[in-house]
Amino acid sequence: MEKDGSLIGQNMFMKTVIEADEGGIVPVLTMGPICITPTFKRKGYGKALPDHTLEKAKGLGYGAVLFEDNIAFYGKSGFDHARNFGIRYHDLPEGADDSFFLCKELIPGYLK
Repeated sequence: MEKDGSLIGQNMFMKTVIEADEGGIVPVLTMGPICITPTFKRKGYGKALPDHTLEKAKGLGYGAVLFEDNIAFYGKSGFDHARNFGIRYHDLPEGADDSFFLCKELIPGYLK
């Protein structure tokens, strides 16, 4: 993200897969880190940047994004707990706190 010709933020994506219990593979993206220059924090760029880049990812045909962060903030950008899509965090013991593991479908129904 640039403002007046200066870099003020970035968001990165990486291709990965979800390994389904029945053996299938579902291609998805992981997101982060999201970085905003300290002088531009708390001015809306931290929401605008992921919203914009998620739309770009959708336009490139990606169906879903996984992310590790706070649902209270990123829920505003359409993320939900990954568990609500039936997705478990790798190697996390059963019953452990997974509230940090988020997911957003970019294409409705992609994860069904």
